[in-house]
Amino acid sequence: MPQTPTSSPLCKLWVKHLQNHVSVASGHPASWPAEVHTLHGHTDSVTSIAHSPDGTHIISGSWDKMIRVWNATTGQCVAGPFQGHTHYVTSVAYSPDGTHIVSGSWDKTIRVWNATTGQCVAGPFQGHTDDVISVAYTPDGTHIVSGSGDSTIRVWNATTGQCVAGPFQGHTNCVTSIAYSPDGTHIVSGSEDCSIKVWKAQEFVFFDNDLCEKNSWIESSDGTCFGWMAPWNRNAFHFPLHSLVISSDRVSQVDIDSFLFGESWTSCWS
Repeated sequence: MPQTPTSSPLCKLWVKHLQNHVSVASGHPASWPAEVHTLHGHTDSVTSIAHSPDGTHIISGSWDKMIRVWNATTGQCVAGPFQGHTHYVTSVAYSPDGTHIVSGSWDKTIRVWNATTGQCVAGPFQGHTDDVISVAYTPDGTHIVSGSGDSTIRVWNATTGQCVAGPFQGHTNCVTSIAYSPDGTHIVSGSEDCSIKVWKAQEFVFFDNDLCEKNSWIESSDGTCFGWMAPWNRNAFHFPLHSLVISSDRVSQVDIDSFLFGESWTSCWS
């Protein structure tokens, strides 16, 4: 009892019954300390931290260009430093299953790491023209969304590093924070332009790998059917919001603002 903080419920409950016991004259804490651990290892500012999905580990990214993994209970550094970025690490996040870590950096790249070994297993993802400030996984772990100092947002295949959607344009200053909704249907972004924007994730149709023709229809590798397209226009295309850009020897644009989707041709009849 002499060492019990004076404002703790335990002290208040029992102090009146222990008046004749020894007490501490000075240095007596007012409350139980909230701090559990202080983790030391980084040599510069720590800019981003996150818990693993199971809560057993903590990851950290730092201006020392390193990433470290810590035991959340003991505070011991159990993996790292992960080396590869050539500038400040500004954002780190765990994959939903806890097996991988994604990081964004002022070197304008994104990397994916094995959370246990620290091996860089994908990346660097290149495409942003300025610092990558924020990164996040989709709820299913298949894609990564990034926000950048170039004021844009991009979506990447988490395995191949291919940019599968974007850049999404709308902010007029650095995109400083990015996140997916729990159901994966929306992306929310915060910016130095003093605004927050919510984007419909389903507006961005992901064709991660080579397209193929099946019964005269264009399909992605996962079987998603988009539509029919002439063979000479199938080289490459991407989806900026409501426009489909097709490229071969020349670039043409198809307006799909009123495009109808459905499970069969009858549901698309207009």
